Amino acid sequence: MFRQRLLNNIIASFLIANLLILIGKGDWLGSFLQPLHYLDMLMTFISVFIVFEYIDRISTYLNGKVSWLSHLLKRALMQIMLGVAVPALMATLLTYIMWEFVWHKGLIEDDYFTYDFVFQVLLMVAINLYFVILFLFRNMAGKSKSSASTILGNKGSSKIPVPLENTAYILLRNGIVYLTTFSNEQIILPQNMEYYEKILPKEYFFRANRQFIVHRHSCKSFNSAMNGKVEILVAPVSTTVVVSQKRAAGFRSWIQN
Repeated sequence: MFRQRLLNNIIASFLIANLLILIGKGDWLGSFLQPLHYLDMLMTFISVFIVFEYIDRISTYLNGKVSWLSHLLKRALMQIMLGVAVPALMATLLTYIMWEFVWHKGLIEDDYFTYDFVFQVLLMVAINLYFVILFLFRNMAGKSKSSASTILGNKGSSKIPVPLENTAYILLRNGIVYLTTFSNEQIILPQNMEYYEKILPKEYFFRANRQFIVHRHSCKSFNSAMNGKVEILVAPVSTTVVVSQKRAAGFRSWIQN
């Protein structure tokens, strides 16, 4: 999964870098005969890849934190700030370094903010839209599937199918989704928490909070906590999971049925 994603980002960055270099040039074929074209291509590719990889990672991180489906306005604002504004600053800094120290040009004198900057921002908006559409497509694909019998995860370079009956809980930690089996094996999952909440059978799995989805058989005990919350002790390693106040009543009903 990681290798495929990295390869996709490299290919996309290479194509975008060539587009940025060749746009506005009348003689595209003649450009490939100039040695400086390849230096320009290399420097532009590095800059584009850094920005593209950042947008990919921040989009993946936000997918695990704030869902487009349940917090549209909040997610849109966060995507604009972290997915467009921050990369725009990064692109300006990288362009300044390349122009100043490689081509000995100034951003102001060469009208960077009039032409190049505007095009770069529009390109970043397009990249963000690509990742949004990709997320929604995967989410809709997940909805169209019936409840899963196994969950497909990653361990190193291997794909690991985990039967639902061996899934103790699913955990979101540092923007990465993990599956913990009843034998205490941890496996990285490719989708966000909302995806697994939708596809997993409700009779066996419960979304305790933003970080945890627990299997019925992993709940060894539970007790009331402050402010109407519930604390669950889950297996295989004794871990305390706090059920939020608004989910507490739903948990008590679910665990008794």
